[in-house]
Amino acid sequence: MAFITEHERYGQFLRSVHQWGATFMIVFLLLHMLRVFVTGAYRAYRWGAWIAGACLLGLTLGMGFTGYSLVYEQISYWAITVTSNIITSVPLVGGMLKHLFLAGDEINTATLSRLYALHVQILPAGIACLGIIHLFFVRLLGMYMPGNQKDRDEEKNITAREGVYHFFPDHALSEIAVFLYLVLAICLLSLLFPAKMGSPADPLITPEHIKPEWYFYPFFRLLKLVPGTAGVIIMGLIAVAFVLWPILDQYVFQKVDKVFKGRMEVSLLVGFLVILVYLWWAVVEAIG
Repeated sequence: MAFITEHERYGQFLRSVHQWGATFMIVFLLLHMLRVFVTGAYRAYRWGAWIAGACLLGLTLGMGFTGYSLVYEQISYWAITVTSNIITSVPLVGGMLKHLFLAGDEINTATLSRLYALHVQILPAGIACLGIIHLFFVRLLGMYMPGNQKDRDEEKNITAREGVYHFFPDHALSEIAVFLYLVLAICLLSLLFPAKMGSPADPLITPEHIKPEWYFYPFFRLLKLVPGTAGVIIMGLIAVAFVLWPILDQYVFQKVDKVFKGRMEVSLLVGFLVILVYLWWAVVEAIG
């Protein structure tokens, strides 16, 4: 990584494009999931698209973690160390999972090989498969349009007759246009704020502030507040509830929401965002 960043021709630019592209991907995934939740677009038999999208978000976060771990800076090394300690706290199978994750009892060269395989082979393959499944559900059921169900059906019929819902060329060309604008923005950011190398990994020196990438701040803070197995169980329950939210919403929350006259969903979202922002800001304050 040091050779690519500091010596290879255009290496720093290509690494910067890769880094900024990963950041954009996570930001847009989070914004997309937020929009889907706010508009209730996971309802009306769209649970398959939501579950595929939620799993895509998890794999993308995994890509982010394995990506910055492979740089093998001080932050990378200690992020792997903290993650392995978290894995150890998983009930019953924690020790086995840690050994599988590290390819041993501690970080070694095989650990990096394992992370590399995850980053360039296993996780991308999973993202490609889930992306196809997600697109299949979107094309099968059509794009969700907020508003009255009757109005949505009429608009869908009109646009279908006009050919707007054809995957090619309409859908594909619109995606390509957005892609080109994003490439331009990412290239400009890569030139203005290029990726740099930090201090080399040193197991004998513990950094003053161990911190993950910004998108892991809330999880990092939660595990600080509730360490050990309890914190891991809470995070696991949150992840399961997030993936299965359409099912929980249909069979639990929609019935309870009648008491709150439709305001429960908004209240849950606002409460969740407040807690998320607080956890994120707490880490920012701690690292100065």
